[in-house]
Amino acid sequence: MHRTPSFFIGLTLLLSTQSALALELTDRRVTIGTELSLSAARSIADKLFRMDATSMEPILLYINTRRGYTPAAMVIVDAIAAVKSKVYGVVQAEAFGPGAVVAAFCDQLYLFPHASLLYEKLEYDSERTMKEKPPLPIAAATGYLDRARNALAKRLHISPQTYIKRVKDGGWYLTAAEAKQTRIVTGIVDTVTWVDLVTETVEIKRTRTSKEKETIPVVR
Repeated sequence: MHRTPSFFIGLTLLLSTQSALALELTDRRVTIGTELSLSAARSIADKLFRMDATSMEPILLYINTRRGYTPAAMVIVDAIAAVKSKVYGVVQAEAFGPGAVVAAFCDQLYLFPHASLLYEKLEYDSERTMKEKPPLPIAAATGYLDRARNALAKRLHISPQTYIKRVKDGGWYLTAAEAKQTRIVTGIVDTVTWVDLVTETVEIKRTRTSKEKETIPVVR
């Protein structure tokens, strides 16, 4: 066994005695971009699975998302639930719509002081697509959204009916401070530091034994 130093950017969390939140960053990081499509969500899920297989250290999920649809968000939500590593969400600027959905399901969620969240009406797909060429029966899509909304409302510590009311007129917008007050956010980032993690690698050598039959001549 030998040790190989790795230079990472991921996440470890420390609370100072003055309740200021300091993030220690390592390279166990996955980023969600501005638009969350199904293909992007599958790629992010794969990254979470691969990263989870290498270590039990927490994985940092950077969320900077404005657009997308509920099924894409739930692909990542299911991946977060499936991995053994803790997944910590971090919002530096904004997590709107599907990004806010994913943020709610992270094991812990941290916002920078000027970051914000926006929860909106859940959509299976665009209204135009659902009218012109439904990807599945409308009733099935509605049922899917109802289940997702119920799970999301539970994570936000409110009822599904309350969620519907809050997002009805333009969405439910929350600053970092408001999100902290409503218990959606674990903490607000105060300080950031960098840490070099050390990983252990194990070298395994295998030997192969083969048996062959051969005829031995008779000596007279």
